[in-house]
Amino acid sequence: MKILGLRLKRFIAIIFAALLVLGPGFSAAIAQNQKEEPAALVVNGKRLMTFYASLDGLTPKERVERAAEVLRELSKDQSFNIDQIKTFDGISGTEIIAGNKRIATVTSEDAAIENGNTALVANDCLLKIRFALAKRAEQLDASAFMLGIVYCIVGFILFVLLIALVCKCSIYACEHLVHISEDRLKGIRIQQAELISAQSMLDMLTRLVKSIQLFIVISLAAAYVLVSLSFFPSTKPLAFALFESAKLPLVSLGESAVEYLPKLFIVAIISLITYLCICAARFFFNALRDGSISFADFDPDWAEPSYRLTRVAFILFAFVCALPYLPGWGSPAFNQLGLLIGILISFGSTSVVSNVMAGIVLTYTNAFRLGDRVKINDCLGDITEKTLFVTRLRTPKGELVSIPNSTILSNNVTNYTAESKRGKLILYKTVTIGYDVPWRKVHEALLEAAKATPKVLEEPAPFVLQSSLDDFYVSYQVNIYTDKASDMLEIYSRLNENIQDSFFKAGLEIMSPHYTSIRDGNSPAIPAEFLPEDFQAPAFKISSENS
Repeated sequence: MKILGLRLKRFIAIIFAALLVLGPGFSAAIAQNQKEEPAALVVNGKRLMTFYASLDGLTPKERVERAAEVLRELSKDQSFNIDQIKTFDGISGTEIIAGNKRIATVTSEDAAIENGNTALVANDCLLKIRFALAKRAEQLDASAFMLGIVYCIVGFILFVLLIALVCKCSIYACEHLVHISEDRLKGIRIQQAELISAQSMLDMLTRLVKSIQLFIVISLAAAYVLVSLSFFPSTKPLAFALFESAKLPLVSLGESAVEYLPKLFIVAIISLITYLCICAARFFFNALRDGSISFADFDPDWAEPSYRLTRVAFILFAFVCALPYLPGWGSPAFNQLGLLIGILISFGSTSVVSNVMAGIVLTYTNAFRLGDRVKINDCLGDITEKTLFVTRLRTPKGELVSIPNSTILSNNVTNYTAESKRGKLILYKTVTIGYDVPWRKVHEALLEAAKATPKVLEEPAPFVLQSSLDDFYVSYQVNIYTDKASDMLEIYSRLNENIQDSFFKAGLEIMSPHYTSIRDGNSPAIPAEFLPEDFQAPAFKISSENS
């Protein structure tokens, strides 16, 4: 029994060792001999092809699952073109590829069962895949179009609601600013001079709110258009292209803005300091103009031009300081532009500089002021505007004349208003009367005419000068004082009328400078209304000598 048990143990050990050595071979043989189950690739209920053999360690079923997954990805890609699906002869058989993706491989085993070679089976499968993907794309396009319309309607409603909300917030903000301005918003004042009024501050804040509203509305409209285009497959590439076109400059602008922030801060500081200096100058010169501040020998009329010159000086100085921090400084285009401006200024600044300097000289010499009646060369009128380049005056006929300041500086300027304000403006008229008329009688007639003229001052009293004794007549000049320089033409007209009336009443004839008559038998050169009622024209006296 003991020997029998020992033999049985040895037999079991030998059988176990044989199984360990020969087991894998038997398993491989069993697996090799086991028949693999075929798997069909079906899309939308239509069989495209059947896989019979394993490939790359994948069973036919796993090959079908892999091909189906690739086709699902291609059907979701709306930008995919079915013409990109092609066949390619590979090592394992004919491959069906789409770009860089492999859909399936038709092996010789698959083709043998289908009674054809791999190329024919692959081309047949290729046509079926294209047809299936095209039909799938049509279904997706139709459903996507209807869904896009729904999304557009919903988006439009949301867009309208957002626009209404923005407008409502803008109106509320403006109304709130008005309420705040009545109680809390105060103007910026320095003593008696007001730099910025409360109404000006309210207007600036209101314009800021409306600008923000306009920016938000435009941004929402652009976003709605882009989103609406992206809802439809046919316009989605356009929406993407527009978005990229808008994004690139915005991103570039943002990056440039971030890099420029330090320089922008310096420019902002220079601008702020310049603005404060200009405001201080405005306040100072306004106070000089209004008399709140006064200096000896400084005319209040100089305040406005002095402020303009000071403002220009501040702006030019700030511009020079800010130039190195401006975008493009040092670039060739910037340098060429500066060179061009310099050349233009060099060639065209001669007359400009002369006019500016003449304007400054005229301003600080008080040659005339706004509203003064002046005569420049042969042009008579009232000053309406004074600038650094030209002076404009309006003639009594309503003509607006612009005269360069350099021309004014090089010619005589007669200011009638300056003396009329002090009552020392003299208007004069010359009358020539023959030697046969007593000069005292002429003086009386001229003074009577001067006193009867309106807008003539009684003190100082009018006077008459005998300016010359000419060959055929005496020149009498009547002089009157007036403080109405702007009415000088009317005064001259009325003076001429009164001189005629006064002479006719005194029985004096104005016979010069040229008057020819035969005195014997001619009526006097006096209107009939000034002659006696019983006046009769003298007859011609004829005498003869008897021979």
